[in-house]
Order: sequence, then C-alpha cells, then structure tokens
Amino acid sequence: VMPRHFGDTFNLGRVNLLVVDECHYAVKKHGYAIIMQKFYHTLPPQSRPRVLGLTASPIINVKKGVASDQLEQMLAELEKTLDSHLVSISGLGLSDEESGVIGNNVEERVVRYDNVLPRIPLPFRDARKMCQSRIKELDQLRYLYGEFGPRVEGRYC
Repeated sequence: VMPRHFGDTFNLGRVNLLVVDECHYAVKKHGYAIIMQKFYHTLPPQSRPRVLGLTASPIINVKKGVASDQLEQMLAELEKTLDSHLVSISGLGLSDEESGVIGNNVEERVVRYDNVLPRIPLPFRDARKMCQSRIKELDQLRYLYGEFGPRVEGRYC
C-alpha cells in the first residue's frame, strides 16, 4: 500500500515512455527492479508505458567464468524485468559509419569553463506552508546552490 502523500506519483499508467539509464542494474532487489515489479508489472499490458533501457555494459554484474547458458538466462531475466528486448549496435548489422562509431583513436582536450552566471537568491521558505520533506529538499538545494552556483537550477529545479 502506498503512503497517502505519494498520491498517484508512481502511477506508471500516466507515462508513455519510461527511460531507464544504467538498466543493467534492474536485477534482484535493486530499486529499478522493485519499481518495475511494483508499479509496472502490476498494470494491465495495454496501460504500461514503453520501456527504453540504456546501458553501455549489459553484463557488468556477471562474474568471470559464467557459463553461456547462465549468461543467456541472466539477460533473459533482464529482458523480462524491463519488458523489453536487448539490442546492440552490432546486432543491428550497421556499418561503423551508419552507427556513428568513430573508432578507438580519441583525442582528449581540456576546455576551461568559467561560471559567469549571476547568482540569484533562492526564494525564502515559509515553514508554515511547506511539508517537512519539501523544507529538507529546499535546504539541500540551498546547499548545492552555495557549492555550485546557478548551474544547479537547471539540473535540480
């Protein structure tokens, strides 16, 4: 049973596309797997969002010496959890040019960035009108703003 204060925040029936970054973690008791189990798989299939799982390392959780059939079973379980199919660029049959692969010769450069954004004061919180969790979030935002400046506004607001 969801606590009252969440309302229908986690109603995935209101979502069209669910993007899961680092989706290889959606196994066992990881938060991704739990979200899929409790909020995705409980919906009727026609009400579920489409799932796009992204990862650069789908077999990151695999130990050395795992048998190929065991690996296939692990990948099948990940597909089942995400209600998706695993696809890789190599599996699409595209050439390097078509897929955007640029090769292994990478040139590194250091680009200096000076923060020139003006500091704008964050709104004052009125504790009487905010629930405690929101006050903590605003205090955390104030801390981040103090550390990183206005760049946090676009990322966290």
